[in-house]
Amino acid sequence: MMSLLIMRSLVTAVGLLATVGQPAGGGQPSQEVTAQPEATARAPIASAQDLLGALETADEDLRTLTAKVQYDKISGVAGDRQIRRGSLYFEDRRSEGATGSGRRFAVKFDELQLGSRLETEDQQLIFDGQWLVEVNPRFRQIIRRQIVAQGDTFDPLKIGEGPLPLPIGQKRDETLKRFEATLLPDTAELEGEDDAETQRLRAFVQGAYQLKLVPRPNTPEAEKYTEIRLWYREGPAEEGTRRLLPRMARTVAPRSEDVTIVRLIQVRTNVEIDPAMMATTPPSDGWDVITEALAPAASREATPAVVPRSR
Repeated sequence: MMSLLIMRSLVTAVGLLATVGQPAGGGQPSQEVTAQPEATARAPIASAQDLLGALETADEDLRTLTAKVQYDKISGVAGDRQIRRGSLYFEDRRSEGATGSGRRFAVKFDELQLGSRLETEDQQLIFDGQWLVEVNPRFRQIIRRQIVAQGDTFDPLKIGEGPLPLPIGQKRDETLKRFEATLLPDTAELEGEDDAETQRLRAFVQGAYQLKLVPRPNTPEAEKYTEIRLWYREGPAEEGTRRLLPRMARTVAPRSEDVTIVRLIQVRTNVEIDPAMMATTPPSDGWDVITEALAPAASREATPAVVPRSR
């Protein structure tokens, strides 16, 4: 079962988007790419400010995104490690006039690795723009937690605010107010638990842009992170628009020094998503449904979210 924790660990835990989508309204679904495209006449990215500027428009024509996801959490104190694998579904419905941010997502985990042992999981998290829903078929239980007040806007991709932060479509200046940003070489400062893992990680992000974000002192983000690092790959221009999507994300928590790494595999953009993956109602009778509405004066920043329970 999942527990109520700050889902900010899944935050920058979105990584591994090595693909380029086709423009909305036509074309074939995109496939994952493994090499940097040839240079074009686009503005060069030579600094963190350049990259953040490019990310402001990186969500243009991005309607949907699906991927296999690997959620890797390493305890800094206990030293244990849990790796969950599953699928990620993201949909942007702003053009349809959706309420809230118009962005929603679902994550479905189906495998848990503890050391060398693999276990089957069947758990799902869904954010529909207002409610964060935890679905646990094993216990036939659904927990609905309201994290956005009626009429409020909320962006699940915003770093430090939402549970799925890819600062894609975020304003550069807003990010720089809260973080010191540095553009690093693709494999700089990237270490695994052993030499073999270090080699795998570095091979995985080779050719990507690495963005290091360190929270500024006395900010809410400084209470949650020591650092956030995001890797982005770039694909060919779509009708003159640069497409940047994350390849891997790594966060370090203060005090506990817990490390979270999330990667997305077999990414596809602008494909149809089965409505069942975003469904938040019980699939049949006999389910225990728990609803936790947001208190009238509650603040979004004080509202915890959901991540897989640590065992």
